[in-house]
Amino acid sequence: MHLVKRDPNNGYLDNWLWIPKHYVNIEGTKNALTFTFLDSYSETKTRSVCLWKETKDHLLVPRSFWNPKDLPFQVYDLRPPSYPQVDIQSKIKLDHREQIVGGQRVLQPTGLHYQQEALDALLEAPGGILQLGCGKGKTCIALEMIARLGVPALVVVPDTQLLEQWKNEIRKLMDVPDGVGLIQADIFRWKYPIVLSTYATIGARAPLLSDEILRWFGIVIWDEGHHVPAPTYAASAEAFYGKRYSLTATPSRDDGLHIISEFHIGQVLYKDLTQELKPKIYFKWTGLELDETKELPVRDRSGEIHLGMLAGYLGQWQQRLKIVLDDVATALGNGRKVLVLSNSEGEIVNMAAIWSLGWGTPLFTDIPIPTPQDVGETLLPIELTMEQRRGYAAAIVALKQQLANPAITVFEKNSSLTSIADFELLLKQNAVYRKIEAELNRRQTDYVKTLVPQLTNCGFLVYKVPAPTRHQFIDTKPVVFAYMKYGKEGLDSPALDTILISTPFSSRNALQQVMGRSTRVFAGKKAPLVIFYEDNIGVLIGMHNKLRKHLMMWPHEEGGPFDYEMLNHPTRSRNKWNQNTMTSVLG
Repeated sequence: MHLVKRDPNNGYLDNWLWIPKHYVNIEGTKNALTFTFLDSYSETKTRSVCLWKETKDHLLVPRSFWNPKDLPFQVYDLRPPSYPQVDIQSKIKLDHREQIVGGQRVLQPTGLHYQQEALDALLEAPGGILQLGCGKGKTCIALEMIARLGVPALVVVPDTQLLEQWKNEIRKLMDVPDGVGLIQADIFRWKYPIVLSTYATIGARAPLLSDEILRWFGIVIWDEGHHVPAPTYAASAEAFYGKRYSLTATPSRDDGLHIISEFHIGQVLYKDLTQELKPKIYFKWTGLELDETKELPVRDRSGEIHLGMLAGYLGQWQQRLKIVLDDVATALGNGRKVLVLSNSEGEIVNMAAIWSLGWGTPLFTDIPIPTPQDVGETLLPIELTMEQRRGYAAAIVALKQQLANPAITVFEKNSSLTSIADFELLLKQNAVYRKIEAELNRRQTDYVKTLVPQLTNCGFLVYKVPAPTRHQFIDTKPVVFAYMKYGKEGLDSPALDTILISTPFSSRNALQQVMGRSTRVFAGKKAPLVIFYEDNIGVLIGMHNKLRKHLMMWPHEEGGPFDYEMLNHPTRSRNKWNQNTMTSVLG
């Protein structure tokens, strides 16, 4: 590698686009690349993102912010002129699907051409976004592109479940003689034809990677690429020199941060969100409401209902669990493959335990919260945010520095000593809180480890279940209970036809992801169903109203609008929900 002296009159293209300063309005460009977003985790409740860097003579902007060919000055491409050629053979047949012929499953042409068209769009572009609906073959198209280009590829996925899924797809669809690498935790096998990593790992490591590693990969692919703009992940989008691609059905984000992906990776190259199957959608009214005469663990310190706490409460409410599990039984009795989604880890594990071991079995949510004495402490535990811990620690350092000043008065000295003692006590109490949290997590993990071997007719997807086991559950079990994160994205099960959503959400993107789980074409599959459970709780009714609005406003070119039915809802009294209706719906 040779160093290049950067001429102030020329532009350069590497992992950034270098613009000579005297060609642009510097402050105007900086402003155009500086964005402020709502951030509930920061003290100011806002966060600024600057998508630019600066040297003496150049302003560095994201590679896809401007087209280098349109600029009024010479732009020299300093990316690697070539990449190592790797031996990858593909077994993929685009626009084919398994069909039953003579009682056997065989691969047959679909008569459609969108996968080939999508591949052509990717191959012709320097990078960008592939926006395809769920189950339309984003992974197959990406793997075929890797094989065609024959250069080292890095594939970044949101979590270990998707990492395991990509491993299996590569094993099934590709022949990679040199093997598949992995950058994960303390594993750093990077010099391979295809390397897998997660957003968290590569986001943290990207700023520290050597230039040799950054220049090794001719292609970088972010699966479920709408996650790229997250603060802890975005560093990976600007780091690599090779072609950059994002795979997602939902590139736009509610917080507006998708602009980061568009500037660093590129615009949508190909879009097809239509689905051959259209789910029937129901909102089932449970009639359950909170008993406000009791002190329930559902409100935050301000007295407002906290959605996370509410989901946790619903997840241990056995009357409500029975409503969902009865519907699971009806669906399975009619030969359906079922996915149950919840935003409560406790609910997911509880339902799996009840389904496999019966009512009366000890539940995940019955695990007692440890006391300070259980962890060898006596102080009252106090929860602090990371920002609070850092703030108190910094205050202690500042106060101790103040004490070193010989000019300090006795009053100031006593005040500082008192404040130091107070802050140190808070940090000690927080340490007790974290020890209790760790002990509770250990007990919960032990519960899950004990439960998994006892499952014969269901599976469940939560973080505490290893990724390979989660993948096995998806492939082999007729019903899977899943934490929302693992169930709405990347769950690859073409036979899945029934989705029961126990706790709601309001995001259109999440709705699209959830509906897409059931709409993959599969030979012999029943008509897809999506059922939401709606309680008589104001905040949840509001969220379901938003979902219904999304369905009514869904664009025609994306398969919308979607019809839905409200069953046993008080505003739709003509619709009666009884077991006969349930049987017919889930038939």
